[in-house]
Amino acid sequence: MGDLTHLPVDRAFDTVLVVGQQLGLGRSRAALDGTLSELARVTKPGERLVADLSDPTGPEAWAESEYLDRHAVGDGLAYRRFRVEYDELAGPWIDLLMATPDALAGVIAGTPWTVERLLETESAAYGVVLGR
Repeated sequence: MGDLTHLPVDRAFDTVLVVGQQLGLGRSRAALDGTLSELARVTKPGERLVADLSDPTGPEAWAESEYLDRHAVGDGLAYRRFRVEYDELAGPWIDLLMATPDALAGVIAGTPWTVERLLETESAAYGVVLGR
């Protein structure tokens, strides 16, 4: 077992499952590239990574369509900033990277992974199966 900040030894897994849009926690294209390279390190050659992300331009991505008119998502990348609050307590701000499928494919091109399958949904969320 491991998490994205403390990955296990080389070639420890046949398949890696990264759900809950955790790939976006890197907060930048460079960090996502590094995360994907590290995930390749801990998977055996020929194996897969299954993940999900949100498309910043996808259906239901924003409550108001005017948002995209004011904030261009030219390179296919955007950030969602949030924090958890309860009563008068508030956690730290978290920036979550969002990527269109094309932008994600561009980041993946610089890693050991290739897109095997894109799993589109009726919402802004989508799944991806990567192979190496």
